Amino acid sequence: MLGFASPSTAARVGTFDLSITATGTVTGRAGQIVAVNISWGNAGPAAAVGVVVSYLPPLGTEIPAGQVPAGWSKSGRSVTRLDARMAARASRSAAIPLLIGATIAPGTLLVGGTAEVRATGTDRTPGNNRAVSRVRVQAATASPSPSRTPSPTRTATPTPSRTSVATTTAQATPSTTRGGVPRATPATQAVRQREPSLRPSTFVVAAPSASIQPDIVEIIDPPSDTAAWLLPTLGAITCFTAAGIAAVGMRRRRAAERAHQDEVRYLQKVP
Repeated sequence: MLGFASPSTAARVGTFDLSITATGTVTGRAGQIVAVNISWGNAGPAAAVGVVVSYLPPLGTEIPAGQVPAGWSKSGRSVTRLDARMAARASRSAAIPLLIGATIAPGTLLVGGTAEVRATGTDRTPGNNRAVSRVRVQAATASPSPSRTPSPTRTATPTPSRTSVATTTAQATPSTTRGGVPRATPATQAVRQREPSLRPSTFVVAAPSASIQPDIVEIIDPPSDTAAWLLPTLGAITCFTAAGIAAVGMRRRRAAERAHQDEVRYLQKVP
């Protein structure tokens, strides 16, 4: 162990002036490791022999065993450094790590930390051989959550509507009598919306019987979908043609009934 020199030994060594400072108050969060900086020196005029520097951390903190600075040794809660000789005007420093307790409430000021320096001999100013160390615990800082980038909105492309090419209306109208039987002639009325690529052509509608002549209907050939465009037109022509044939059959039956009635009346009058 180190001992203090006797008065005769101190007189031979000479006087010195050791001093020490420490970071007054450090801040950190609960569970975090912070550093306390300690600086000590000798103002002389003589060199100091057997210099001992010790540090006791504040209550609620501790020095991690695996992080003790080089040249220091840990005993209990405190750490100590021994220098055999410290010349006049010499100075040294060290950073002491402190682990703040995980259960310390934010805003708490931890006190009781002390840094001290002493040596063998007579110190001219012993009042600057001690420094106080404190730790203030601050609230944990919440990390901002990353903002989400809005995904681009997909715009639906409108589907182009299909333009009708022609509308055909057919109706049965009586024409000139042929062989004593009137025939139906489909009258075609076309409402046309021409496009630059359309070209006129003809379409022959077959007669349902030999007594009815075929009609020539002028239509518009579309550039595409010809079957879809012609089917409605053919359906309308077929319907009206069938209606005309039915009308012709009805007239023939009525004419036959009248001829039969006339023959009966004539036979009744003959004696």
